[in-house]
Amino acid sequence: MYHQRDLLKRLIDNYNLLFSMDNDLLKTTVVTYIGPVEKMLKFYAITEVCTVVFWVSTSLVTVFQKEEFVHEDYALPISFSEEPISRNVYIVNVVVEIFGSGYLIFKKVSADIYTLHLILLLTSQYKYMKMKFGMIFRRKDNSLKSRYQSDRVIEKELDSLFRHHSVVVGSTIMLKEILSFNVCVVHLDSVFRFCFLSFMLAMNMTVNIEGCILISYTVAAILQLYMICFYVQELFEMGSILADDAFHEEWYSCELLVRKNFRIMIHANKLKCQLAPCQSVDLSLPSFMQIINQAYSACLLFLKMK
Repeated sequence: MYHQRDLLKRLIDNYNLLFSMDNDLLKTTVVTYIGPVEKMLKFYAITEVCTVVFWVSTSLVTVFQKEEFVHEDYALPISFSEEPISRNVYIVNVVVEIFGSGYLIFKKVSADIYTLHLILLLTSQYKYMKMKFGMIFRRKDNSLKSRYQSDRVIEKELDSLFRHHSVVVGSTIMLKEILSFNVCVVHLDSVFRFCFLSFMLAMNMTVNIEGCILISYTVAAILQLYMICFYVQELFEMGSILADDAFHEEWYSCELLVRKNFRIMIHANKLKCQLAPCQSVDLSLPSFMQIINQAYSACLLFLKMK
C-alpha cells in the first residue's frame, strides 16, 4: 500500500467525493452495513495481538526454573548473545521480544482491517446504488397527466446516479490495482500460516497454556481470512446484481432515452469486481476452502516427513 500511496490517495479522494453528498439513504446504508462488521474486527484485533504477546511472554516462566538459559528457551527464534545466557540478559531479551512481536502483529492487524475497510466502503456504494435504482422506477406515476413529468424526474435522477456509478467504477479499478498484489500475498501467506498452525496443534495435543493460545490465535486467523473472503465475494456479487431491483419495476414504460440508459446500466452489471489478477490466487468463498485444503495437505506432508 505504501508503494501505491499516490493511487491510494486518489482512491481516498474518490471515497470522500462519494460520501460528501448530503444523502440520508447513503449514510444509512453505509452505517447499517459496516456497523456489525466492526464488532468482529475488534474481536479479531484484540485476540490476535493478545495471543501473540501472551505466547511470547510464556518464556518468562522459565526464569523461575533455572539460572542459565539457551536459545531454545525463547518462544521466538532469536539470538542476542552467546550461550549460556544469564537471567538478567534473558529477561531483557524476552521483553524486547514481547514489544517487537506485539508491534509486528499490530501492524499486520492494522493492514488487514484497513484493507477490509476499503472493500466494505466500496461494497456499501454498490448496495446503495442497487436500492436507489429500484426506488427511482418504483416512484413512477403511470397516469397520462403526469407521465411526462415523471419521466423527466426519472431521467434527472438516473443521470445523477450514472455519474455516481462512474466514480464507483473508477474506485473499483483503483482498488483492484492497489490490492491485486496484496491479495496474492494474503492467499499464499494464509496457506503457509494455517499449515504451520495445524502442524503446531498436531504436535501439541495436550491441554496446556500453549495449546489454548494456539487455538485462540487459529480461531482469530480463520475469522480474519473468512471475513476477507466473504466480503470480497460480496463485492464481486454486488457488482453483477446492481440493476436487479429496478429490473422488476416498470422501467419499460418510460421514454426511449430512459430505457436506453437503463439498458446501459444492465450491461454495466457484467463488469466484474474481481480484485485478484487470476482466479487461482483469488480471495473469495471458494478460495477460502481452497486455502484450508492446501494448508491441510501441506501439514500432512510435513507430518509424514517428521
